[in-house]
Amino acid sequence: MDWPVWLEKLTGFSLSQYKFRALESSMTLDGFPPGEFNQEKLWVSSSDFGHIPLDDYIYMRHTSSRKRLELKSQIGEVTWSFDPPLLVNDDNKIEVNCLAMTVKFFESKSDIDLDMKCKEYMGKPVAYGINDNNDIGRVALIASPSNSAPENEDVKFNLTISLDTT
Repeated sequence: MDWPVWLEKLTGFSLSQYKFRALESSMTLDGFPPGEFNQEKLWVSSSDFGHIPLDDYIYMRHTSSRKRLELKSQIGEVTWSFDPPLLVNDDNKIEVNCLAMTVKFFESKSDIDLDMKCKEYMGKPVAYGINDNNDIGRVALIASPSNSAPENEDVKFNLTISLDTT
């Protein structure tokens, strides 16, 4: 089937898989925490991300500050300073003020090519692509027109992304 004009922009479509893992982190606190402070399970309260677990905060802070990872993989280190201090608490709601945090991390990006094809389904053109050759599982993408005039270049379309990790 010939590709309709509105679907041509999907011919080279691919997805990117981003992985991030904090390898270790350390905090500079404002004073000494109480002796019963549990450093194993920490929560962070921030104006940007709300009240979330420390690991989630590190991920959200790091990924929101990155433009776009061009490298395939890297090990790095970042230090954040907080003014005013970042509020950190344990599971017992004991709070401490964090002045700075250093995180060593690993991150990687890999492209998942989908080899897009075009077929007709129920009288409408549909674009689809499938990739089984990646480390997250079977990835499928389906694009179909969301209105009744698929001949129009400015057609809006629906995208469905399916991920089967079994």
